[in-house]
Amino acid sequence: MSPFSQILCVVVFLFAASWPTVMAVPLTSSILSKSSSDFCADNTVFPKLWTVEILLVKYTTDETVGQGSARFTISNSRTNYTETIECALRYNSICDTEGTPGDSSLNVYMQILMNDAYVTIRQPCENNSSSYVVGMTEVWLKCLVCFAASCPDRPTSCVGDGEGVADGSIEVVDPPPA
Repeated sequence: MSPFSQILCVVVFLFAASWPTVMAVPLTSSILSKSSSDFCADNTVFPKLWTVEILLVKYTTDETVGQGSARFTISNSRTNYTETIECALRYNSICDTEGTPGDSSLNVYMQILMNDAYVTIRQPCENNSSSYVVGMTEVWLKCLVCFAASCPDRPTSCVGDGEGVADGSIEVVDPPPA
């Protein structure tokens, strides 16, 4: 795991006290439904496995004014699976899904930092509880910023400026010692 992904995971998991509401619209079957014998082999990399498109992000500078929200799609190029996910942003910046309505094993973590959305995707390999397919991407955001002095009750609204593409790589997690 790269240092950036370790930092991002630590940041995401530090705020795990309140989980967001997640809604999804599944368009096809499971993201790993097309299996092959080498899919979960260690050191396997799947270029451009996932594509993330940010449809809309809204947040305020102060969560007490109003809670932020995010709506985005995630697509898998290997299975042609696409799912639209909506979630509340904890601390107006974090959306993490531990399973989605369309695929209970798909975990998506997103953090909004100003005009960037950092997305980490993680899913266990089929029939192997210690291997995961992991990908990370960044999506630039176009935001209509509203400064608190001029419009304190109106959230900042953002849309994705293009798509983020994540390679999928296999990570094998050693089980804890007995």
